[in-house]
Amino acid sequence: MFRSLCSILMLIGMCCLTGCGASGGGGGGGVLNQLDSMPDADGDVFSEITPPEGVDFDFDESIALMITNTITRSQAEAAAGVQMPDVISSNISLAAKVAVNLTYADGITQKLPGSFPVGPFELQFEIACPEAIEVMVTVVATAPLVGSQAVASFGPYQFTQDGEGGSYTYTCGSTVSIVTFYDDETGEPKVTLEVE
Repeated sequence: MFRSLCSILMLIGMCCLTGCGASGGGGGGGVLNQLDSMPDADGDVFSEITPPEGVDFDFDESIALMITNTITRSQAEAAAGVQMPDVISSNISLAAKVAVNLTYADGITQKLPGSFPVGPFELQFEIACPEAIEVMVTVVATAPLVGSQAVASFGPYQFTQDGEGGSYTYTCGSTVSIVTFYDDETGEPKVTLEVE
């Protein structure tokens, strides 16, 4: 999974050594970057995301989503087998782009994007109970002149109420947790999925 990250980081490193200039940031953002400014009317630490038009939000039926990353930048680089001087590493931006896609009755959909620097973060939010949930996390490297390129991904992870197509099953009122972490024994990033 991380061999492509190694290749990209080496290419970016060569570009930085030849004087390509300053880094462009991890950039982006989205609804998931605004969770701190969203209401938590029921006081359960999960920000409530307004559903799309035509969908009602019921606190008793809502789905709580927790997306947690504990992988640090240095662990991501170690997983890729990359060791670079600080001057090169500082010119590379690594971002985790999170995409949560929700499907409701009557074909109503909602997209919840977010972009975060690679490093530990935790997202906790509530959504109106959908018929299906898809979660994807993509690691994107950005460097001067080279631009942005996806170098690794987790998912897409599919969750449905009926477990159709090999997806994970949930019921309205559940908590869905996705945790990415670095396995010290194998030296690889891993993910755990849980529905409670």
